Amino acid sequence: MADDWVKFSLAIILGGALSVWGGPGLAPAGLALAAGMTAGVLLWRPQSFWAYARRPLVLFLVLGFLAGFLCGVGAPRLLAPPLALARAPVEGRLLDWWVETDGGRGVIRLSGPAGADGGAMVGRVYDLRVWGETAAGWTDLTPGDIISFSGDILQPEPPRGGGDFDAPLYYAVRGLSGKITARSAAAVVQDGRPPPTWLLRLEVRRWVETHWPGREGVLEGILFGQTARLSAEDAERYKITGVYHVFAASGSNVAFVMALAWAVCFFLPRPARVLAVWGAVIFYALLCSGNPPILRASLLGSVVLLGRLGTGRVSGLRWLALTAAGLFALNPLYLKDISFLFSYGATWGILVVTPVLARRPWLSQCPPALRAAVLISVGAQLAITPLLLLVFQRLSLIGIVANAVVLFLLGAVLELGLLGMLTLWLPPLAYAFYQAAVWLVALADALLALLARTPAGYVWVVHPGLWFYIVWYAWLFWLVSDREKLAFCLRIQARRLPALPGRREGPAPAPAGAGGSGPRRGPLVLLLVLLLLLWSPWQGRTGLEVTFLSVGQGDCILVRTARETILIDTGPRGERRDAGEDIIMPYLLRQGIRRLDFIFLSHEDIDHSGGLPFLLNNMPVDSLALPEVGARLRLPGWESVLSQAAASPLPPERIMYYKAGDELTFASGLRVSVAGPAEILDAEESGNEHSLVFYLTYAGYTVLFTGDMGLPQMETLRARGYIQPADFIKIPHHGSKNSQDAAWWDRFAPRAVFIQVGANNTFGHPAAEVTDYWAERGVPLYRNDTQGTIRLTVKDGRWSVQSDVSEQ
Repeated sequence: MADDWVKFSLAIILGGALSVWGGPGLAPAGLALAAGMTAGVLLWRPQSFWAYARRPLVLFLVLGFLAGFLCGVGAPRLLAPPLALARAPVEGRLLDWWVETDGGRGVIRLSGPAGADGGAMVGRVYDLRVWGETAAGWTDLTPGDIISFSGDILQPEPPRGGGDFDAPLYYAVRGLSGKITARSAAAVVQDGRPPPTWLLRLEVRRWVETHWPGREGVLEGILFGQTARLSAEDAERYKITGVYHVFAASGSNVAFVMALAWAVCFFLPRPARVLAVWGAVIFYALLCSGNPPILRASLLGSVVLLGRLGTGRVSGLRWLALTAAGLFALNPLYLKDISFLFSYGATWGILVVTPVLARRPWLSQCPPALRAAVLISVGAQLAITPLLLLVFQRLSLIGIVANAVVLFLLGAVLELGLLGMLTLWLPPLAYAFYQAAVWLVALADALLALLARTPAGYVWVVHPGLWFYIVWYAWLFWLVSDREKLAFCLRIQARRLPALPGRREGPAPAPAGAGGSGPRRGPLVLLLVLLLLLWSPWQGRTGLEVTFLSVGQGDCILVRTARETILIDTGPRGERRDAGEDIIMPYLLRQGIRRLDFIFLSHEDIDHSGGLPFLLNNMPVDSLALPEVGARLRLPGWESVLSQAAASPLPPERIMYYKAGDELTFASGLRVSVAGPAEILDAEESGNEHSLVFYLTYAGYTVLFTGDMGLPQMETLRARGYIQPADFIKIPHHGSKNSQDAAWWDRFAPRAVFIQVGANNTFGHPAAEVTDYWAERGVPLYRNDTQGTIRLTVKDGRWSVQSDVSEQ
């Protein structure tokens, strides 16, 4: 990396990353590091280890690091403060607006008061959603209109952990403060003039809906990055095969636009041709509504093009680094935005890793067209694979094949669609372009469907740990660097270090590749070190760990000992979110969990059983424990649970049923004593009153798990003598008042109690009667809605509770 501008840009980004990711607590450390580097520059001597570096350059890098660090310190101020206003009066100008099948979606900049905090909110930009019957009064709006209506304004709170989505960051990096959900029809205060690009997109939608109904979802996604009309089946097929990014108006879209514009403008002289391509990229960004991700991709594509037209790969790398530093200066939070990291990581892989791979002999037999596709796909995948594992915990084994083959097919769809859009004034020609695009989409869908059915097409991956990422990128550095030059420099500089006691000077080692088996031992040693670090056999687990996961309005508890891993309930599932897939599975993999010994399901309600199908089908589970409820198993709720279990790999004989009086003892000494259901109550009683209630005892401590039991089941347990001392209690039914009986709870003397409840739920959980009762008794109460994921640890005769917000 001989380019000084690249070094300076990286210094800025590294300084910013330290402050953005480290938070305010690392401010003294960052300043101390910068001061130390400055002192090192001032004390620089020609005989030092770093003698090869020019002193002014090192000072330049130190200043860049310090500037980046100070810039990143202010990143939290870009996040909108948490705020929730219900049915507030809203007035603003539509910046974007699209009618969808189930409502509408757009972007609005407030220009009038919105509730009590209206003055401070004027000028802020929000994501606008309209659902259901309310959408009837929104169909005739266009961007530019100034409208007024009543809506719920939400500036979300920071994530509480446990896999929670970072909504404030998502909005901030897109220039938004939050979202507004309309609760009334819109009144037009002033008509606006929609931009020509919006009108052009509307015409494309109407054209495709008229001639090829049902295909507009995929075509709109490929052309403009708009996925509102994409069917769930299509979305899953593209996700599994690793090519869903084609719907994100990402860097690959911009690359195809540049290639199309370059080909169309073949008759222009070189400078004019470059300007024409830039114009096409800007026009495409406006077509995609000019949102920050597409603007970033367009900027990146433009500067990479300039670099390619300049002095070659190094020049392209310079532009890549400079734009990354510039975007960071505009919004430091980009360094935490996964789409930013993916875009720049993949581009770096294409610019730097691909040329190295091109020299490999195993690619010499590939046809030229396929060879280029494989190189680009492999180079980008190598650069971002650790990021994919870190964020999604799953790896598409067919992703490289799909990207190498189908990606270019879909790129042709993009180019044909844009040509059809530009020729709408010539209907026969436009029809021909779009018909060809539809045929290619059908071919791509068939290929992706075939790839999606491939056994083990994608796998969930246990979080490999920090050393995996260090070794991976160290290997990439070794792959792209001039290894002989690097080894030579290190040997020469090492000889200038002060001699250690007992060290004896000897002849310099033979250069790498000078003969023997030297070159072959390096990769093997690196692989062995990687495996050893990932295995980490010395990192055993001791004690009991009970984790109350933050899964929203639902229950999910993870119990771990040195020998067992048990899950109690599996969180909720709704139309847009499955806790099993979105929260629980990623959390388990981040904790290094590869299998579950037991899943205990307290009862059949969807907020407790929602994630069960996904977990049973994607993680090995030895046994499933259900409450023994007799004929109630024929009710719709339980029939759904049992049919899901029957369709999973879990053998039927591994489904266990437990009732009051049953006990289980595990290898670690963990003991489960079942207290309920003690009897089958009336058929009219809900499943809550037949919850699987049990005491879990380990190392002298007892935890009571209560499901959603209410007063009838509580009375049954009391009458049948199933009340025993418990050190910790999971409060039933998310803290509902229907499970609060002071006389019943007075029989317990817990050290702490826990409530699994979602923030801003519509049920009023937890009830004031519940929280006030435990506060009056002086018992610490922990709850997911305010403290995120909570972890109870019992070890060496002591206990402690940690949460994402506070620690005891």
